[in-house]
Amino acid sequence: MRILFYSDNFYPETSGISDSIISTARGLKARGHTVGFAAPKYSDANYASVGKPRDEFLLAEGFEVFRIPSLPFAGSASGQARNVIPLGWSLPFVRRFKPDILHSQTPFGTGFEALWASRLFGVPLVGTNHTHIHEFIRIYGPIRTKWAETIMQRFFSWYYNRSRSVSVVAQKLLVEMRQHGFKREADIVPNPLSLSVFSPATAAEKTILRKGFGLSGPTLMYAGRIAPEKRLDAALKAFKILLADMPDARFVIAGNGPADQETRNLARDLGISESVLFTGFLDHATLSKWYKASDAFVMMCPIETQCLALMQAFATGLPSVGVDAGAVGEHIQSGWGRKVPDGDHQALASALRDILADPKRIEMGKKARAYVERFSEEVISETWEGIYERGRSKAPKISVVIPAHNEEESLPASLRAILAQEYPDFEVIVVDNASSDKTGDVARGFAGDPRVKVVREDKKGLLHARERGRREASGDIIVQMDADCLPDPDWLARGSAHFNDLRIVAVAGPYYYHDGEAFFRLFSFHTQRHIYRAANAVIQTLGIGAVLIGGNSFIRAETLEKAGGYDTSIIFYGEDTDTARRVARHGKVRFDPDLAQKTSARRFKSEGSVRTGALYLFHFFRILYKGFRN
Repeated sequence: MRILFYSDNFYPETSGISDSIISTARGLKARGHTVGFAAPKYSDANYASVGKPRDEFLLAEGFEVFRIPSLPFAGSASGQARNVIPLGWSLPFVRRFKPDILHSQTPFGTGFEALWASRLFGVPLVGTNHTHIHEFIRIYGPIRTKWAETIMQRFFSWYYNRSRSVSVVAQKLLVEMRQHGFKREADIVPNPLSLSVFSPATAAEKTILRKGFGLSGPTLMYAGRIAPEKRLDAALKAFKILLADMPDARFVIAGNGPADQETRNLARDLGISESVLFTGFLDHATLSKWYKASDAFVMMCPIETQCLALMQAFATGLPSVGVDAGAVGEHIQSGWGRKVPDGDHQALASALRDILADPKRIEMGKKARAYVERFSEEVISETWEGIYERGRSKAPKISVVIPAHNEEESLPASLRAILAQEYPDFEVIVVDNASSDKTGDVARGFAGDPRVKVVREDKKGLLHARERGRREASGDIIVQMDADCLPDPDWLARGSAHFNDLRIVAVAGPYYYHDGEAFFRLFSFHTQRHIYRAANAVIQTLGIGAVLIGGNSFIRAETLEKAGGYDTSIIFYGEDTDTARRVARHGKVRFDPDLAQKTSARRFKSEGSVRTGALYLFHFFRILYKGFRN
């Protein structure tokens, strides 16, 4: 598979999301998949903060990286975040990369880029939520109120409802999303961990590392972003108490972040600066060495959803002490650590003292290592592989219904075009509608393709034919197509992608007439693209209907059933407006100006464009008036 990750948080930003994406990508690449990234473009200062070049190591590992123009995001949790204004920057890259799956890790700027790419190219979108967003709003939001938290939680649910498949890293996240309108099924998939990089030290290796780092006494460690929510103040206060009994102890703080200087100042004010080592940002290889040189790990952040730093500590055999809240409280068990109340530095000091003095500390470390083997890159990548395959196969089945009355000349080209669709699961139902020519024979000539079904409807009339086709259909989506249409190969994929949004019950696009006068073709196409779209929005706002195009519409089969199917009392004009009016009562009808369908202008040529256009317009308003009265 070709998998494209979208994320607003990525290298060089210090972020668990960033680390987890790269780790997942490595596991997927090891399983033979091709992986790319679409992420913000960071500043030179951002790269300087981690002391590494731009994307050389990612490119060297065989990953493609597309950097999206971005602006600094002031007040972010990492102090390095970027703000992507979604303007479709990544779409040319997507077209070139040709992904089988789009995987959005965040719902903001790059998330919208992923959503648009999914809609435009018909590629399944998988979404992952890593964040207790209300907690971050409470700490970092420009408006820190309860209603702002609620709005963001609803926004998260709104976004992830539009993904074909969704995952969360913790059960609690899923519960929160359900409370704010999330309706999709979701998988709980932890972030992966490189167990080959983070592994326990031998006694000899530990001695060498400790000597190299200048450590002689008990050593505690924290790793991750240095930020207010990490509660390093409690850890430092506990460490000061510990120093009274263990004056040669050291506390290693690995990482960087917006509270770096504030944390250093606190260590100075507490009089423990000489015993606290700030390493700054560390690459994984160096970070692993510090873990191996330490004796216990500390994590007091109450809002973690998984806490990769804690997993890394477990992997290197470190027993841990942490807050009894969030993911930290879930992962630390009595066999390999201790839990303390949020912010209680006295209890933390006591627990750390017990851990450091425990003669079974080595055994605790082995149990911690065994616990995190379930989070290995290999295990998680295999899980994702299954989710991606399921996401691709979950494409809704489409039934394309083609009414055909005396269409022996135009039907073959239309059938060849629809059978050439780049879509995994569809059927074509040709309804021979009381034809007196060879339409039925022509259609049956394509019946060697198992996707084609030909039925006869002797009651003449477009709606009789469509209703017969609907009753024969087995798909989740009914697609209306005429016998003189010539769809592009990605038409079904692009149209069906809209139904990732559970609110959408139907979608339509404009006609592009491939014959007729040049002025007529241009005028008609742009009228439909712009005026029809605006009319659809207005009409739905008024609650009197919607806009569907007879031969270019996708409708949920269950919605069409609830709406009573097609009204066979209508002979021709106004049938699409009537169907739209009844379908719109059950959900949202979307008009996509880019979902164009090539068709013939023969009716306008044979009956006159002015007369035909006037008839369409008259019956359109007639049906709308009917909807207004009802």
